[in-house]
Amino acid sequence: EARLDEASKARALVEEGNQALAQENIERLRTEAALRESERRYHDLTDLLPQPVFEINAEGLLTFANHAALLVFGYSVEDMENGLHALHFIANEDRLRAGENIRRRFAGEEFPNSEYVARRKDGSRFPILIYTAPIVKHEKPEGLRGIIIDATEHKRVEREREATIDILRLMNSIMNIEELAQNLI
Repeated sequence: EARLDEASKARALVEEGNQALAQENIERLRTEAALRESERRYHDLTDLLPQPVFEINAEGLLTFANHAALLVFGYSVEDMENGLHALHFIANEDRLRAGENIRRRFAGEEFPNSEYVARRKDGSRFPILIYTAPIVKHEKPEGLRGIIIDATEHKRVEREREATIDILRLMNSIMNIEELAQNLI
């Protein structure tokens, strides 16, 4: 009878342990489902943005790009899944500086946006501004998250402003010459 009592207690302990494990498993599954839902919402939200949004890992490989990034740069989801390095999107003359800025950002250095010449899959080029922030896990940078702004229109307006200023300076010089000529007469 003592052995039966011990066996009953052991079965009860095993059953209690199984119930605890089942509860932990249910909680883990709920947490995983909530995480998947959160990731889906993040991807859905970034796909609504008209600007390219991206994430890279510590090796500089693209781990996420929203729909706008794929469209602007001319790449497919398959291209991204095959592995693209962040510097692949930067024109040759800016790659060294971009690589150094990535290194600085991983080292925790804060600095304003960076301006580069970007390169599309078809080889065409355009000016961009990149804003980045580190992805930190366990107090260590694990990647970078960023947004890219096409600066083509900004550059066009800047050139037009500079041309207008040059014209105004020329007009001012002409007016000064005319005034000088009138004073000589």
